[in-house]
Amino acid sequence: MIRITSLLLASVLTLSGGLGTATGALAQPAPSGASSAPDGAGFTIGDKLRVTFFEQMDMPGGQGGAAPATTFYQRIDLTSDYVVGADGRISLPRLGAIKVAGRDADSVSADIQSAYLDAMGRPGDVHVAILERQPVYVLGPVRSPGAFAYASGMVAIQAIALAGGPERLQDRLAPVVEAGRETERSEDARTRLTLLLSRRAWLESVRDGTPPVVPDELVRLVGRTNAGEMVAADVAAGRAAASARESEIANFRQRARAWREEMTVLNRSLGEIEREITERGARIRQATEPDPRLSRASVITTQRTELVELERRRREVQASIHRIEQQLSETEAARARVSLEFDRTIAQELVTLTNDIVRLRQMASSASEIAGSLGDAASSSGSGEFDISIIRTAADGVETLAATPTTRLMPGDVVRVTRGGAVVGTSEAAVR
Repeated sequence: MIRITSLLLASVLTLSGGLGTATGALAQPAPSGASSAPDGAGFTIGDKLRVTFFEQMDMPGGQGGAAPATTFYQRIDLTSDYVVGADGRISLPRLGAIKVAGRDADSVSADIQSAYLDAMGRPGDVHVAILERQPVYVLGPVRSPGAFAYASGMVAIQAIALAGGPERLQDRLAPVVEAGRETERSEDARTRLTLLLSRRAWLESVRDGTPPVVPDELVRLVGRTNAGEMVAADVAAGRAAASARESEIANFRQRARAWREEMTVLNRSLGEIEREITERGARIRQATEPDPRLSRASVITTQRTELVELERRRREVQASIHRIEQQLSETEAARARVSLEFDRTIAQELVTLTNDIVRLRQMASSASEIAGSLGDAASSSGSGEFDISIIRTAADGVETLAATPTTRLMPGDVVRVTRGGAVVGTSEAAVR
């Protein structure tokens, strides 16, 4: 059993001076079951990062043979905010996916710089900074359970101190209300999760060109009949957009067919003009040969006049053919853009949906855990002694770790406080 009451005063005092001081005062080796990361080193799933790109530019030297000056400019097209996805990666335009979770800023920057050099063919400078981290959650018989901002080096006892410390017996009615709210939040997350699972099933069928498959997870959440109806509703709703896209593509194909038919007619006309030009040239050559029976001057004049007119008509037909070729090329490009834009939209929405689904799974799981723990806290007798465990989400699932007051926390951890003698499991499967 771990009595944390005696540690809370010291924790509160160190927190008032900053979490960095608290870390130094309380840091001890983590228990054998818990994992930890060095201060400020390990990025985690859900971190929001600002990735800033710079390129070096050499400015021309001044008068008198001055050496060229070197300056840096920011690549606005690549600089942006990125969230570490469920797979522990961030996806950078033109550079691809970079593994981030569990690594520090220097190693991530080095990988991004290497990818930048490979993609751009020139070196660049990259700065990676954390903009936002997931909070830590404290639940159990404490004064103010809930979410608290994570700080580098935070340990379990500091999070419990932020939550107000152990509750008094007269405060035991508050968890009942909080448990109801967390239950409602869990149910809302599960409802939204079912909608996203259904839509993702439809999008995957559109991307793959196959009939939609009802996800097993959706069946477990709402039953097979309701799951099938939800997917069917998404398919029906998507038919209107698909029909509009197909109609636009069909219109482009019809235009292209019309341009080709017109080009065929013009090519036929051009061939006839070429034959007439050849005939006029032959007549002119014949008229220039000695023949007393022909009026050579009148024949030559007539044929040359007709030849000039034919040349004019040929130029006009050639210009028309060139114009139609351009219009045909533009039509084909527009049709290709419609298809590519649709495919790209589907791919982007699938990525967004997958990240949202992972986040809702975690939300539903943590809210359910919090609601259950709050309900247990409201009904427990309270012996004044507490155990601490940490619920931690990783890319491969959710695990529950035994902890001490000085166990280091990671962003997104749930610190669970239980009254005397509660049994803490070693692991739990993630919500799927």
